[in-house]
Amino acid sequence: RAFLLATAHLDRLSPPLCDAVAGRSDSAAMLRRLEEIGLFIAALDDEGNWYRYHSLFSDFLRRKLADVDPGAEPCLQRAAAEWLSCNGHWAEALEHALRARDFERLGRYLEAIAEEFTYTGRLGVVARYAGHLPVAIFAQCPWTMVSVAWLKIRAMRHAESRRLLDQARLCLDQRLATGDDGSSEALRHAIEHREMMLAAAHDDAAQVEQRCHRLMRYFDGRRPYLACTIYGQLLIARREQFRFDGLDKIHADGKATAEQSGYSFALISLQAAAGASLFANGRTEAATAALENGFAESLQWTGRNSGLSALVALPLAEVAYETNAVERAAELIDSYLPVAREMSFPDQLVSGHIVASRLLAAKGDLAGARRALDEASAIALECDLERLRLAVIHEQIRLLLRNGMPEAASRLLEWAGLPVELESCLPRSGATTREETHAEIWVRMALSYDDIPEALAIIKQWRSFCAQRGAVRLHVRWSILMAQALLLGGEVRAAQRQMREAIATAAPAGLVRCFVDEGTVVRSILSEAYADSIASDHPTDLFAQRVLAAFEGKRPMLGALAAPDEGLYGRLSGKELEILTLVGCGMRNREIGNRLGLSEGSVKWYMQQVYDKVGIRRRSQAVERARQFGLIA
Repeated sequence: RAFLLATAHLDRLSPPLCDAVAGRSDSAAMLRRLEEIGLFIAALDDEGNWYRYHSLFSDFLRRKLADVDPGAEPCLQRAAAEWLSCNGHWAEALEHALRARDFERLGRYLEAIAEEFTYTGRLGVVARYAGHLPVAIFAQCPWTMVSVAWLKIRAMRHAESRRLLDQARLCLDQRLATGDDGSSEALRHAIEHREMMLAAAHDDAAQVEQRCHRLMRYFDGRRPYLACTIYGQLLIARREQFRFDGLDKIHADGKATAEQSGYSFALISLQAAAGASLFANGRTEAATAALENGFAESLQWTGRNSGLSALVALPLAEVAYETNAVERAAELIDSYLPVAREMSFPDQLVSGHIVASRLLAAKGDLAGARRALDEASAIALECDLERLRLAVIHEQIRLLLRNGMPEAASRLLEWAGLPVELESCLPRSGATTREETHAEIWVRMALSYDDIPEALAIIKQWRSFCAQRGAVRLHVRWSILMAQALLLGGEVRAAQRQMREAIATAAPAGLVRCFVDEGTVVRSILSEAYADSIASDHPTDLFAQRVLAAFEGKRPMLGALAAPDEGLYGRLSGKELEILTLVGCGMRNREIGNRLGLSEGSVKWYMQQVYDKVGIRRRSQAVERARQFGLIA
């Protein structure tokens, strides 16, 4: 009876643990005896090392102990916690210290294990128990604060993580003022590591790179797990600054460090960073391999639909979408975008939300695509994520212009408060992808205003900038924009040559959707550029046919943006209706251009938009269809 009551609160029983808690030396014999008489106890192994009571019997014993000796349980819980901590069973020790309401002990235990638990994927355990600490005790646990801060950084709770890091640094200063106990240097570098991660969450690439080099000198060879995270953030920071030199070496060093650490958990975020960087560099096959490897590793740790898996799944969805594996992309987005904020950085949020919107737009659900972008915009503003904000604005403007709403696009640009000066959009030393996205926004708006020369000036510089630095995906995007601008300027042959260059650059990387998502104008240029290559078996020509075939699968349905002045597949702008009316009067493109002050190429561009929206490829039939809809007289 005394043995049962003394051990009632233990979730698992072992002879040494029971001896320590019950203050006896015969627990091994007692446990065997209980098992022999079948007193609601079960062995957890064949060696007799661990047992457990039936849960109902355990509940009964706890109630009995409370009746017999109401003050006994806290002492027993503390004794259990002490033995478990001394023997390395830290998770159980934390639980018993909490049950005993011994918060000073709980704080000591957390300080002892916070760093190790962080490196073995048990950061959530630290945060859960830290949440029970009184404020005064938590304020004296810097290692625990540093660990919890990392989790909050991952969850985009930046203000909270900043407060924790400031408090941890205050504790460090107090330690230094009262005499260094030997752990101050390690704590100082741990705080700086979290500050580097916070800078990464804010997308401050230059600061991240500086801190990475400084931290690497300390952690490399000392803390392999942290060194691995530094390699991952260094990959992202360099990519965001258009620096792909040394990418393979950083990736290889990071993998070697992860293997050295013994924590395969470290590979997940490293492979996410490497995969996204390799993809930006146009190396789709290597990117896919890295991301699939990281995804498989994440599934072993947390299973499907977890925030950890989203680290890799969302960049993988972007690769799948861009290579036209649309179903795989949709599956990944549906499963992992809802949990992205549990453990993400700007990479994951940009990939996930932009792909989600494009998938909806590709199905013709334009209202759904815009709602997805509105949700992403709210996250960007809440978490102060400028890269995500710019990506969303660019996508919103692209959708509005493609659906004949230039006035709405202008209002959005004004609301966004982006600089409109030409000089602010030119590439320069130290430029990041944020400046590149801003330039894309500016160019699309300029093309909608028919400012062809200025748009071409920016396009040419960014296209050259991206090509020189190995940013292959962006080089392709700028090449496609350049072809459209040339067509608008009436340079049809030059537009076709430029589109051929874009195809040649995109083919090795298998980039398909960057062409398809630009719509009917790109399709028209491609069709004419490769009209004589239909029977060719050259790899580039075959890829062009593959891209053209991808257009055939894209037939949007009438979305929720419908209004009285819409065609079958999108809203016609005032300019498009005006041009279509003049076409209905029998005027040719040059005559229409002279009447409206447009180049002949611009008129052709507008007519391609009309064709896409009314679902007809011939002038006379487009006019007839528009009359059927009551769009023109």
